[in-house]
Amino acid sequence: FHTHTHTRRSTPVHTHTQTREHTRLVDAQERTSASGKASKDVESQGEMSAASGVAVDQECVKMFMNLKTRRTYRYIIFKIDEQTGMVKVEKEAGPKATFEEFQENLPEAECRYAVIDYPFKDKEGCQKTKIFFVSWSPEISKVKSKMLYASSKEKFRRELDGVHLELQATDDSEIDTQAFLDKCM
Repeated sequence: FHTHTHTRRSTPVHTHTQTREHTRLVDAQERTSASGKASKDVESQGEMSAASGVAVDQECVKMFMNLKTRRTYRYIIFKIDEQTGMVKVEKEAGPKATFEEFQENLPEAECRYAVIDYPFKDKEGCQKTKIFFVSWSPEISKVKSKMLYASSKEKFRRELDGVHLELQATDDSEIDTQAFLDKCM
C-alpha cells in the first residue's frame, strides 16, 4: 500500500457548499497538474461519482410491490446493467421456490441486489415472513463492480418501500439460513 504526502492548498475554500468529494478531486487535480501525469485517482473517482447515479427500472419496483402485497414471488434478484447504468430484474422465482434455490441463483463472483420473502417460525412457533433486502458482494468480484453496487445501494433500497430487514453478504456463510434467522429474532 502506498501513502501520499498531502500539502495544503494555499487558497482557502470560500463557499460552504463544496463537498468533500469535490475537494478530493480538486486536490487530486492539483497533484496531477503539479506532476504533469494523468492521475488514476481522478479517473476512478470520476467513475465512482457517475456510478452512484444509477437509474432504477420501474419494473423492479412493480415486481417488488407484487412480492410485498400479493406474495407473487419468493425472491427477486436485481442486476445493474453497466452499459445503461440501470438496475434491472435479472431473475424472479414464484412463491414455491426454496431458500436453497435463492442461494444457488446468486452468482459466485458477481455482485447483485435481491429481495426475498423469508419464511420462519418465531419464538412461539408461529409461521411468519420477513422481506429482506440483500446486498450480495462476493469478495472475489471485481473492485469496480463492488464500488458500483455499494455506491448505488441506498438509492435503490429507498425505491423498495416495505423492506423489513437488510442483509449484506460477501460469501456463502453470510447468506445461510442462520444469518437470516438471527436477523428475524
